[in-house]
Amino acid sequence: MNIHFFDFDGTISTKDSFIEFIYFTEGKLKTTLGFALLIPLFILYYLKIVPAARTKEIVLKLFYHKKTKAALFELGRAYINKDIATILRPRALQLLEELKTKGDKIVIVSASLDVWLLPFCELHGFDLICTQLEYQNHQFTGKLKGLNCHGKEKVRFIKAKYDLSKYQKIAAYGDTKGDLYMLELAHEKHYKPFRHRQSSSS
Repeated sequence: MNIHFFDFDGTISTKDSFIEFIYFTEGKLKTTLGFALLIPLFILYYLKIVPAARTKEIVLKLFYHKKTKAALFELGRAYINKDIATILRPRALQLLEELKTKGDKIVIVSASLDVWLLPFCELHGFDLICTQLEYQNHQFTGKLKGLNCHGKEKVRFIKAKYDLSKYQKIAAYGDTKGDLYMLELAHEKHYKPFRHRQSSSS
């Protein structure tokens, strides 16, 4: 069997699904005001003073602190059903369907959240490795559960879940420097695919 690892944001999607999810669930006005409050945080993030995982926790806590797990996943399903199609790359979806028809294993590997990615993967029959939220008494604590699934952590999560020696071909698809670690696992490497007539591979 062949296995294909796909980054989601920027690879399958044209935009960051995390930001789009906030706009979808909170509305443009509340989201814009919230992001304005977080400008100092974003500056510290871009200066690499505050790490990505901590930045993500602060953003999530502002908008979703103490929401229940059930409520968040309900929002995630609504986002997938009503809005996600507007940011998906048609050529990416076409390839995903072709690979699934062939019987290949498809794994979405993303720093975005299972809140919406799990319903997406369940709908299409894909496996999922992604960042998860921490809950206490079924309520979101404002923190991530475990590590942020980004960069080298993607490789660690993949190796923990799959015995790659069992697969005849490994392919990986990504669009940022953080995805390069995942691409190094693959026989076929696709960097920034679906943006031109032909994706580059090696």
